[in-house]
Amino acid sequence: MPEFQKLRVLLEKNYTWPALYLFKFIIPIEKEPEFKRILGLDITIKEYEVRASGKGKYLSFTFRMNMVCSDEVIEVYQRAIAIKGVLSL
Repeated sequence: MPEFQKLRVLLEKNYTWPALYLFKFIIPIEKEPEFKRILGLDITIKEYEVRASGKGKYLSFTFRMNMVCSDEVIEVYQRAIAIKGVLSL
């Protein structure tokens, strides 16, 4: 996972594990079902915030998850960005 090495360093520097981690993603509206399924939203993450963009083409998802280590955070990002059109913030 060399593409996530900088993130791993930042996570290790700024967090003491386990920790509650804030995720934010922008997704095309048509990818919502796939996004929710892949990340377990509605099942493992019951509380999340969703906002539609001004023109209604995109959704912003914000949620917190208890993470055990930086590798778990990176795994969530990898699953999310595998969906075409998903951006992480």
